[in-house]
Amino acid sequence: MAASDGSEGAAPLWTFDALLRELVDEKTYPRLHRIAWASASGGEPSEREEFLFGLDRILDGVQRLSTRDYVTHGYGWRAR
Repeated sequence: MAASDGSEGAAPLWTFDALLRELVDEKTYPRLHRIAWASASGGEPSEREEFLFGLDRILDGVQRLSTRDYVTHGYGWRAR
């Protein structure tokens, strides 16, 4: 697939999923690869699946931030 420049008969624009399937390496990004290819099955995710996916991303980010702050700033359980 190629991006369209607006001319007649041109190929349709890339979708995000198709672009991910083209660019993401399974060994380097196994989770992203599974996500990209899961959407190739054709079915749209349910509202619940979309919610849980978003919630997982938010919680992953919070965990990463709290772990980074804990390690880099030496925060512990006791107040200083």
